[in-house]
This record gives sequence, structure tokens and C-alpha cells, in this order.
Amino acid sequence: MKLRFYQSEIMNPYRNLAIEKYFVNHLKDDEYVIYFWVNKDTIVIGRNQYAYDQFDAEAVKQDGIKISRRLSGGGAVYHDINNLLFSFIMNAERFDKNSGYDILIKALRKIGIQAEKNGRNDVTVDGRKFSGNAFLNKGNIFCHHGTVLINTDTQKMEKYLHVPKEKLNYKGVQSVKSRVVNLIEFDGELNKETVMHAVWGAASDYFGETPDVVPEEYFDAKEIEESQKAFADKGFIFGEKLDGYELKSSRIDGFGLIDLYVKQKGGIVEAVKIFTDALSIPDTAHTEKLLSGKSFDAIAELKNGENAFLDYAVNILTEGK
Repeated sequence: MKLRFYQSEIMNPYRNLAIEKYFVNHLKDDEYVIYFWVNKDTIVIGRNQYAYDQFDAEAVKQDGIKISRRLSGGGAVYHDINNLLFSFIMNAERFDKNSGYDILIKALRKIGIQAEKNGRNDVTVDGRKFSGNAFLNKGNIFCHHGTVLINTDTQKMEKYLHVPKEKLNYKGVQSVKSRVVNLIEFDGELNKETVMHAVWGAASDYFGETPDVVPEEYFDAKEIEESQKAFADKGFIFGEKLDGYELKSSRIDGFGLIDLYVKQKGGIVEAVKIFTDALSIPDTAHTEKLLSGKSFDAIAELKNGENAFLDYAVNILTEGK
């Protein structure tokens, strides 16, 4: 195998997402890439989230916060220069999908941070989250990426992000700020470089391999540039604004939050738009098509126990009908 490391020196979210996508698209079967990056003052929303519900638009505009959308599922997060971002990119048929968690946790414990995996996608210390994680599959290639809060401004995080009450209640906390923790609280001298070197060392021990650094010649500059433009495209980031739709939401244990934006008239559902912070990427477009243009009675009959996501949507849509 070839264990490879890469650290981005650019704090542009669109560029950094383009680099990650390049690794996913061009990874060789025997390569295992660990990619570190940092974004400056950015909100990154999940692939299937409704952008306009995820942040305080006025505060974001006033403070010049960038908005971007990643290709993986999960919820919206806030990045600043004290939030270290990582990607573990591998062939899932050759390497264990949990290897990223194993390496990260071993690395942090080695430097005195008693980290542990908690819930569906969090890494915590003393029950408080410092790392949220999400996943992307493309054929055999698997990308596990996430955050490491070193000394992020949690007041700004709470100021900018709109976190649904259902999510906070589910976690048993009152605010974003009370749920998360910066690792500097456990080690006042900790910095991004220390964490990166610890991860590199843990990965080397894990695989028994001497790593090498990915050179800049690895990348096709034109492809990176085109991908960066695509990530910066406002249509991709924001999508359609849904005026005149009614919101119906529910949190499904083990799955996540599902938001249905519904336009109805005379007992007929004219249109449905579905959004979710689920870690998996469900076929929302197909489900929307199945639900639209039908009466609530007809929609209820779609539930069949074979398509869990469709059944969730039917339950939410027909509740109380």
C-alpha cells in the first residue's frame, strides 16, 4: 500500500473541497490518503440540506462569512482557522471504513486527549463533541471527513448556525455552545500542527508503513480550477428558495432530521421538496416525484415497508390526516 499525506495551505473552502474531490476521483486502489485543510470563516452545509434554514442570513452577510456545500450528508458546520479539517480517503474494499476513526482516536489519546466515538458520527471528550464526521462513497472509494475543534470561536458558531430545536432536544442540550468543546480546554498548548503530526504518526503505526507527502504535481490544475468553480456556484450552494411551502419535520432515531416542504391545495399535495441531515444520501428526487400530485389517502398507501426513507416521508406527510 501507499500511505500518503497532504496538507492544504489555502483557506478557501471551494478550493479545499475541489482538492478533496480530486483525491476521490483519482485515488489508486492501493493508496490511503490523509488530507488536512483549514477554511476561514465558512459555513459548510450537507449535501441534502435546505440552505436557507441553516444559518442567520443577516449575520452571515454582515460578517462576510462564506457559505459552501459539500458532497456528503450530515448537518451544517462552522469552520474558522482554529478548526482543523481532515479527510481519510481509501478504497473501501481494501481498507476498513472505520480506520479513520481508529487513527484519529489513537492519535489524540497518544497526546493525552481521551477521545471516543459517540453516537452516529461524533467524536467526544467527556461527552462533549469536538469532531463531527460525514461520509462520501463513489464506487469503491470511501471518504471519511470531519472536524477537530482546536480553539474555534463557539460564540460565532452559535451566532451563525441555525440548529433545529429537535436536534438539540435529541442531544439533551440547550445550545450549540453547550454541546461542543474545544480541545484546548484539555491542553492549553495544543495546536493544529500537534494534532496533524499525531495523526500522521498514528497512521504510520496503524499500517506499519512509511508515509510520503503528495506533491503538487499530483493534481491537474485545470480540473481543480473547474471543480472549484462548481463548488462556488450559487445555484449548487443555495438551490431553489421555497416560498409558499409549509414545513413538516421529524427526527428519526438512527437516521437524522427529515424536512418536507409541502405545497398543497384542496387535499392534494401539489409538490414536495425533501431535505435531510442524514449521513446517507437518499434518493430525494425519486421520493419527491412519488409523493407529488397525490391525495393524502393515496400517499398513505405508498407505505410498504420496503423503502425506509419513503416510509419516513409518508409518515411525516400524513401525520394527523
